[in-house]
This record gives sequence, C-alpha cells and structure tokens, in this order.
Amino acid sequence: MDNELYRLAKNHKCRYTRYADDITFSTWEYDFPSALARINPLAQVEVGDELNRVIHENGFEVNPDKVRLRKKNLRQEVTGLTVNNESPNVKRRYVRQIRAMLHAWERYGLKDAEGEFLKRHDKKHRGPFKKPPSFIQVVKGKIEFLGMVISKEHPVYLRYYHQFRRLYLLKIYDDLAKSQDHQRRGYLLENLLNQMFELYQIPATKSFRRNENREQIDGGFQLADSSYIAEFRWRGDPANREQVDAFYTKVCRSGGQTMGFFLSINGWSVNVVPLLKQNPQKCIILMDGSDLHSVLSDRIDLGKFINAKMKHLNFRTEPYYGAEEYLKAHNKT
Repeated sequence: MDNELYRLAKNHKCRYTRYADDITFSTWEYDFPSALARINPLAQVEVGDELNRVIHENGFEVNPDKVRLRKKNLRQEVTGLTVNNESPNVKRRYVRQIRAMLHAWERYGLKDAEGEFLKRHDKKHRGPFKKPPSFIQVVKGKIEFLGMVISKEHPVYLRYYHQFRRLYLLKIYDDLAKSQDHQRRGYLLENLLNQMFELYQIPATKSFRRNENREQIDGGFQLADSSYIAEFRWRGDPANREQVDAFYTKVCRSGGQTMGFFLSINGWSVNVVPLLKQNPQKCIILMDGSDLHSVLSDRIDLGKFINAKMKHLNFRTEPYYGAEEYLKAHNKT
C-alpha cells in the first residue's frame, strides 16, 4: 500500500508520509487534488475516490473522524507536531507542560510533583502488576522529544535540559546525604561533581594518578585562565589539618599556575583555615556542602562562584568564601 500511495501522491504533485496508521499528503499546489480529498456539499472533508480505492483494496478503512484538510494559514498538525513552519514544532501546550512539571519539582519537591502529575495526567489503563513510569522518566522523555523535534541546539530545549539535569543532580545529592555507606557515597560524589562541571560547561578531568602512580588526584578542571586540581571528601567528620596539608603539597608539586579546589561536604576543622592563611603560597579555595547545595538549587552559578572564591583568596587571603556571604554581596550589587 505504501508503494501505491507514493505513486498516487506523485501523480498529483503531492508528498506522501506515514507514521504507523497516520497518513499525510502535502502539496505546494493552490488547490488540493480532489482525487485525494475534497469538501462535500455538507462542508465536510472526505477522502477522494482514488485514495479510497487504494486503501480499501489493501484491506484497510478510513476513520472519517480523523480526516482533516488544512491550508497553510491554518495550523497544520501531523502526529501531534505543527508543520506550518520550515521545520516541525511541538504544540505550545507541550512546552508549557514541561515548564509546569519542572516548576512543580523545583518548588514542591519530587514526591509531591509526581503525585500531582499522576493524579491529573496519567489516565492510561495498566495491568495490576505494571507500574506507571516515574515522574523523572516522563520529564526526561518529554524534554528529549522536544530536542529531537526542534534541535538540541535550540535555546528552549537547552533551558529545560539544564534545569532537568540540575534538579536530577540535586536529587542524587539529597539521596547520598541519607546514605550510611561512606565509601560508596564518596565514589558517587566524584561522579556527581563531574556531571555538575559538564552541566556548567566547565572542562573537567576525572580522577587520575601521577608521579609513577604514587599520587592520587580526585579530578581537575579548567576555568578562565586557571587550572585546578581537586580533592573531594564526604566523610562523617570534617576534613582535618593533615588532610588539607597533604592536598596543599599536591598543589605545590603541580605547575606554577595550578590552583587547588578542596570540597569537603562536612566542612573542615577549626585549624584548617588558619593553616592555609599561614602558607606562603595562597593556592587553595575551599567549598563545603552548603555551597554545593546552593549551586544545585540554582541559587548560584558554579563558574561565577568559583571565580568569586578566587578573587576573595587573592584580595583578602581568605581560602573560604561561603554561599550566603556571596549571595549577600551579590544582592547588594
């Protein structure tokens, strides 16, 4: 039937497309061929005789309730996509739903957002043992479909994709905070941070070993004109003086332009900051869990925050510049 419909369309200067059982004919001709579709005396659209014959001879029937004829000054919709423009697009309602779902997740939390979505929109009948898809799967699928239709370079797609990734990383962080497996939590923290650097388009390097495999580096990244090596720590106790001092030695053994980025989720002991201020080389900035949470909550841009920490270190020799202090100063300006 596809071959016959293709030939039929070509004979009448039309294009033929099909997705499953949705069939579309389109043309640049001013008058649509009556062999394919026409307006009857009751002002209703009906399938033309030649098209009807091909469909019936192949054992199919047309659903008259789904026959539509649209000129270019009307909204032309094919399988849920609007095709009036040079490239297809989704309905505005589809984009508004994505925005509403992400807003609900951000404002009310994942559990409440999922419950409200299932109550309002999940009307599909399922067997007793088949669970509905998770809210995260639904949002991700909708955003990926949006990118497939309008391009993954489109600013609308990028905005929602960025928001989704950030909220998802925040969920991972909150889940890790409840975990009692400190070793696994530390490993997953490294993966989370690599994804966060990627999200903010900061070139990053995963963990590696150097100096004949004797020295472990948790990661690194490049920001502006500076290179950083990183230490990531999530233990039950704060980072102590010896651990920070060991990282300082690693930084000093690196290139002259290399800085240190020490992230300790549970902070550090009281003598860590005085130690760093005493060191002749001011080359380490500190970050804790509240700073990371502020970034993942979209209160602070990661790149701008790191640059502000560096400026604070260079001007005031203070290795730690916290999120609340940064936000206070930012709001004043």
